[in-house]
Amino acid sequence: MPRVIISGAGIAGTVLAYWLGKNGFQVVVVERSSSSTQSGQIIDVEGPAQEIVTRMGLMQDIKSKVTHEAGIRFVDDSSQEFALFPVGRTGISNEIEIMRPALAAVLLAAADKLPNVEFRNGCTIQAIQQSASDVIVDIHHKANGAISQEHFDMLVASDGL
Repeated sequence: MPRVIISGAGIAGTVLAYWLGKNGFQVVVVERSSSSTQSGQIIDVEGPAQEIVTRMGLMQDIKSKVTHEAGIRFVDDSSQEFALFPVGRTGISNEIEIMRPALAAVLLAAADKLPNVEFRNGCTIQAIQQSASDVIVDIHHKANGAISQEHFDMLVASDGL
């Protein structure tokens, strides 16, 4: 079974871990934070993202956590409406808007259920060496300061800014 290490357990890293795990890869995701991020803005789930979460079987989970925003209405000093942007493709608000931490939790739960996907919080990649057959990764474990060395077939950097 090919082994892959992903640096970053955000939206992209978690979705990649899910799909690699579903397709027979042994996946390790390292995340520098010791726990899931509880901050972030509203994310619109539309276009290709809707197709992806539908294929993951997560659309109902996501819809159960939407913001239920009814759109945006602008009023003047006398509370008279002068602009309305309803929910939908033509407005500012979309039908499926979810807070980033809620979306991340749904995606993480789906990937974490797979037996061949492992999440390691509080870990960072310390060093990388490419050999003729694999990539050798030194993983720093913040909790105890230890560094472990592991071999992978592929490394994916998905650790944001």
